[in-house]
Amino acid sequence: DEEEESESESDEEDEEEGRKGKEVINTTELYHNGSVNRVRICPHSTESRVFVSTWSDKGKVHIWNIAPQLSGLETDGQQGKDISKVKPFYTFGGHVEEGYGMDWSTTRQGYLLTGDCTRHIHLWTPRESDWLVSQSTFSAHGSSVEDLQWSPTEEHVFASCSTDKSIRIWDDRAQSHKANMITVPDAHDADVNVINWNRMEPFICSGGDDGVVKIWDLRQLKSHAALFKHHSGMIYIAEYCICIMCL
Repeated sequence: DEEEESESESDEEDEEEGRKGKEVINTTELYHNGSVNRVRICPHSTESRVFVSTWSDKGKVHIWNIAPQLSGLETDGQQGKDISKVKPFYTFGGHVEEGYGMDWSTTRQGYLLTGDCTRHIHLWTPRESDWLVSQSTFSAHGSSVEDLQWSPTEEHVFASCSTDKSIRIWDDRAQSHKANMITVPDAHDADVNVINWNRMEPFICSGGDDGVVKIWDLRQLKSHAALFKHHSGMIYIAEYCICIMCL
């Protein structure tokens, strides 16, 4: 009997240790009106404000303050709460159609770019409790803006790519119709879906429907610096490592 009790206690201890060793993942969610085309988190945050932007297929861009949800993850994961009652902090409905291009600036707090399928790019300037979204748009592309990237070092400079096969470099200090400073007209043989700015060196990588990844040296954009053709399908995601200079 003593042996059986000892074995039972040992099993209970093993089970308790197993429970302690298991990782628990809490989750929370927000109700979003329409499909989410793209989501980006603002790199600048405070304890009470953590902003996330979403592109909706309804043609609207929403800004959410997810600070309460993050706080709830440390307790009950917001379980049981009515997610439909959580409203966006701010919504912009000025785009003509839905879009995919969207990026927060890392050098200027609260600045945001959004680009839609009708080639229009809007600049968002933060105010105390909302954003001033430019009515004049950056519209040099010939068709849909697929991705946007702020420069990690030049606070007024950003890059864009499009289904018109081009990559463009802009300066938002210029008037919108003159802001397109550099254009690579046929960057790919098909739609350019994604661009990513190297945070350590003056390089941009791009990926397109042609299944090719290209590296561009911003000091000489007449032709690509490197080309990788190892994918068999379209490329939608390409990103530099933040620790070393690699893809």
